[in-house]
Amino acid sequence: MPVIPLLLLLRGTALRCFALKLKLKLQLFWTGGTTSITIPYHSLAVTLLAGRTSLPITGKLWRVIAMSSKWLHRSCWGLYQSLWGLPTSCIEDAVGEFYQNITISYYPACPQPHLTLGLQSHSDMGAITLLIQDHVGGLQIFKDSQWITVHPQSHAILVILADQMEIITNGKYRSAQHRAITNSSSPRLSVATFHDPAKTAKISPASELISSSSPPKYREVKYGDYVSSWYTKGPKGKRNIDALLVNS
Repeated sequence: MPVIPLLLLLRGTALRCFALKLKLKLQLFWTGGTTSITIPYHSLAVTLLAGRTSLPITGKLWRVIAMSSKWLHRSCWGLYQSLWGLPTSCIEDAVGEFYQNITISYYPACPQPHLTLGLQSHSDMGAITLLIQDHVGGLQIFKDSQWITVHPQSHAILVILADQMEIITNGKYRSAQHRAITNSSSPRLSVATFHDPAKTAKISPASELISSSSPPKYREVKYGDYVSSWYTKGPKGKRNIDALLVNS
């Protein structure tokens, strides 16, 4: 099944999940601390594959979606390598064993949208993010000192470069600073799939992009340390990756 119809199917499935009664949704809640609620992959996989809940998604569909988005991520890497004149598998070699997760965000209609943000300004910490918006929209990117609304496109996937790609390309391509805004009239749903390096991977500018006239702009960083710093400082603008600049 083609990737875009699959992810659109996931979006529709997500809407049905959010429409379930709270009691059913609480069956999969798990807390790993005091500030966040998430679903461990192994618990979710076992639950879905066993068909133990009435959630409108199956383990088979979940696996197909994961494999399809993985293929699309790798296709994006191949395209970027070609555009940048990098050797085949250069990005994969730099990233190492990668991890994929899918985040489905639901933003209810907000009676006073001018008083809050759906998601504060940040750049993603990993390598590449694939994002599907619904018809409502709400994504904005920061460019030329202003916030620009990214209007949703039917049957389209938005590719967002994240911080590790900025490091690997030595700043040739910058990670996208973005945020989500709320509205008073309609709820909004977005589906994002992230491809991140292994926590043990050491990320640095690709050697092919380094020369006497183009020295490294970023210090090497272990991805696990970068993640810890990102959560400690909080997702605010691009301050996390800017801290790795050689001249910072």
